Amino acid sequence: MYKKRQEDTKAEVDLTPMLDVVFILLIFFVVTATFISEKSLAIHTPQGNVKQTGVTASVVITVNEDEQFYLEGRKIDKRALRALLAQKKAENNDASFVLRAHENASTASFVWVADAVREIHGGQVSLISFSD
Repeated sequence: MYKKRQEDTKAEVDLTPMLDVVFILLIFFVVTATFISEKSLAIHTPQGNVKQTGVTASVVITVNEDEQFYLEGRKIDKRALRALLAQKKAENNDASFVLRAHENASTASFVWVADAVREIHGGQVSLISFSD
């Protein structure tokens, strides 16, 4: 009798469909990543040493790393900031507002001060960062 000879057949996996899926996913993520726009807050900082010629009074608001607010060196409550800024604006209509924020202070504190100044003054807030 005949014995059928068993052929050595090796199992092969075709990777072509998997590569097609990978390339389609890659194209999808590249295309969608270009349409995502990030929201940001524009902050204008001075470039180098700027020499000012005119003398203007500045109202300095300081925020330390513990999120405590100071108005011209006096500790104040965050909720009283708008009223105190309105008082400073009434005293000097040409005053500029400067925020000294610790580098570890949150962005929310800057936004809080900027919103308060925009309500009272309608202008911009200069930002100065400091560290210990």
